[in-house]
Amino acid sequence: MTRVIGFLLLQAASIVYAVQYGRTRKKQLEGLTSWCDMLQQLRGILEADAPPMPELLQTLARRSRGDACDFILGLQTSLDRLGKESFQELWNQALREKASSFEEDIAHELETLGTVLGHYDIATQLQAVETCQAMLLKYTGRLREELPQSSRLTFGLLISATLMLGILLI
Repeated sequence: MTRVIGFLLLQAASIVYAVQYGRTRKKQLEGLTSWCDMLQQLRGILEADAPPMPELLQTLARRSRGDACDFILGLQTSLDRLGKESFQELWNQALREKASSFEEDIAHELETLGTVLGHYDIATQLQAVETCQAMLLKYTGRLREELPQSSRLTFGLLISATLMLGILLI
C-alpha cells in the first residue's frame, strides 16, 4: 500500500513540476513581449521628438507594462543619482535588479543599448534600439514557437519517467 501511495505522490509531483515549468516559460515569454513593446515605444518617442531622458522615461513608464515597466520605473527612480553615476551605470544596475533572468546574449544587447541611449545622435540611438528590438523579437518568436512543444515534451517525459520508476517500486 505504501508503494502505491509513493507512486501516486511521485506522479502528482511530476504533474505539478510540468505545470510549473509551463507557467514559468509562459511568464518569460510575457516578460520578453513587454520588453519588445517597450522598445517599440522607445523607438517611436525618439523618432518623434527625442525628449530629455527624465521625460522620455516618464513617457515610457506610462506606455509600458509588465517586466519592462518595472525596469523603467526602477531606472526612473535612480535618476537622482545621475551625475554621481553615469546613465550607463544606472541602466546596468536596473537591468541587474529587474531583468536578471535574461540569457547572456539578450542581457549583453540590452547593456549595449544602455551605452548608446542619451550619449549619441538620434540616428545612432535609433539604430541601437532597432538592433536590440530585432534580437528580442527573434528570441521571442522562437520561444513562442517552442513553448507548446516543450511543455508537452516536459509533461510526457516526466510522466513516462515516473511511470517507469513506479513499475520498479511496485
